[in-house]
Amino acid sequence: MKKIYMVVFALLVIFSVTMSATALEQKTIDRQNGMAAYADWMETTPDGLTTDTSLSVTQTNDGIDIYISICSYETEGSNWSCKSGYKFTQDDVFSISKKLNSANLEAVQIDLYQWNCDENGMCSETPDGTATIEANWAGKGEVLKSSYKYISKSGDYISKYSDISSMRDATVTGTLDGLELGPSSYGGLVIFKHASIWMQK
Repeated sequence: MKKIYMVVFALLVIFSVTMSATALEQKTIDRQNGMAAYADWMETTPDGLTTDTSLSVTQTNDGIDIYISICSYETEGSNWSCKSGYKFTQDDVFSISKKLNSANLEAVQIDLYQWNCDENGMCSETPDGTATIEANWAGKGEVLKSSYKYISKSGDYISKYSDISSMRDATVTGTLDGLELGPSSYGGLVIFKHASIWMQK
C-alpha cells in the first residue's frame, strides 16, 4: 500500500509540474518602466498668428522616444498648418531626476512632415525640413501619485493591468532652431511603472 501511495504521489508531482509548465507557457507578462517629460509653448504675434509647439520625451529600457508638433493658425480666420516629427534614439540625450526636480533634453534634430488633408478627410504627409529642439524642465509644486488596477475575464482568458505613476508640474525653457521658445504654457514630469498580464486557464 505504501508503494502505491508513493507512486500516486510521484504522479501528482509530475502532473503538477507539467501543469505549471503549461500554465507558464500560456501566460504573457509585459512590464514597462520609464520616465517622461512634456511641454507646450504658445505664442501669438501682434497680427494674430498663433504658434503652438508641443514636445514629449519618454525614456524606457528600449531607448528614448521624442515627439514634436508645430501648429500655426490665425486667431481670426480658417488658415492653419501643422507639421510634426518623431525620433527614437538610444543616445544619452535625456536625463530626469528620480524626485522629479528637473529634466534635460540635449539638442536633437528631428525630421518634420507636413500633414495635408482634402475635403474627404484623406490625409497625407510630405517632408518639411527639420527642427532642432532642446529643453530644460524645473519641477514645481508637490509630487502627485496615482495607481490603477484592472482585471478582465472572458471565457478562459484573463487579463490584468496595473499602473503606478508619480507626476509633477514643471516650468520649461527651450529653444527651437536656436530661437528661445519663451515661457511654457504647460510642463510636466512623470515616472511610471506599467504591467500587463495575459493568461489562459
